[in-house]
Amino acid sequence: MVIDECFTDDLNPNDEDVLDFLSTWKCCKVPTKEKIKDIIFELAHQELVQKPRYIVHCWSSILKMLQYDPTFNTQEGILQLYENRKPSAKKVIKLLQVETTSELERLTIDHLKRYIPWKEKP
Repeated sequence: MVIDECFTDDLNPNDEDVLDFLSTWKCCKVPTKEKIKDIIFELAHQELVQKPRYIVHCWSSILKMLQYDPTFNTQEGILQLYENRKPSAKKVIKLLQVETTSELERLTIDHLKRYIPWKEKP
């Protein structure tokens, strides 16, 4: 594995696998035997700490509003929300609101509805 190779003393900084690995993470630094560990720790810190923190920061104002919604106060409420939003054949057919202007269009919609399965899969 490339990461294991980076932590050994016999690392070749010009190895194509190492350079490809670093380019995958958009790393523009030139690896050397002395700096490769620091580069990998920096990449790991970006992926595990900085990026998730940025996402939390971006979503915090939106998610803060959910604390006032009683649905999100309990785990059961959230599970019920997911259950209510789960698509079913009946719900999908209700969403099909088409104004047909001819008999051919009505027959086409009826034909489409036949291909939406009525039986729910377990």
